[in-house]
Amino acid sequence: MARRQEPADRRRALLEQAIAIARGEGLEAVTAEHVCHTAGTSKALVFHYFGSVRGLRLAVLEGEVADLLAATAPPLDLAPVDRPAGVLAAFLDHVRLRRGIWLGVWRGPLAGDDAARALLEVARLEIVNRMVSTASGDDRPANPRLELLARGWVALVEEVAAGWVSGADVSRDEVAGLLLASLAVLVPELPTTSALMVREVTGAG
Repeated sequence: MARRQEPADRRRALLEQAIAIARGEGLEAVTAEHVCHTAGTSKALVFHYFGSVRGLRLAVLEGEVADLLAATAPPLDLAPVDRPAGVLAAFLDHVRLRRGIWLGVWRGPLAGDDAARALLEVARLEIVNRMVSTASGDDRPANPRLELLARGWVALVEEVAAGWVSGADVSRDEVAGLLLASLAVLVPELPTTSALMVREVTGAG
């Protein structure tokens, strides 16, 4: 006899179907009808485990945020000046491969959603903390200016990335280069090759 699935297993299976649909067709395609059809189950189970289509899409985003933070962990095998470029390249590759999800978050059905904003804020805060820690060092006091500018740069990266994956005719390397240049100007304390060039030209620091 086939073993009856536990509730956690059934929920996980439905979520995996929703994630596959979101990555392949976009977040808008994640509906109770589509998920239950591909999973071979009833819509009632989707609503039982996630409450609504919005709840299902938020569950997809929650997992996506965790994946994004894992993908953009600072590469410790690189020299400090090369790590920002490595992180940015990982971010751009991640959102390009999963553009259907991220466009749905930035400009689609979850744009402006309070719960989605809260999930994104967790990711932004973690990325800002990583930047501030890299620039300031863990043994230095908090730097409000640095944190403010880092948050501004992260917001800029999101907006540029949204435009890029929407179909802007700009290469990944061009986007990365422009964003790194802006980082060097906004947050020159962060060790990057671009920031070193800015300080050499301006004589700052």
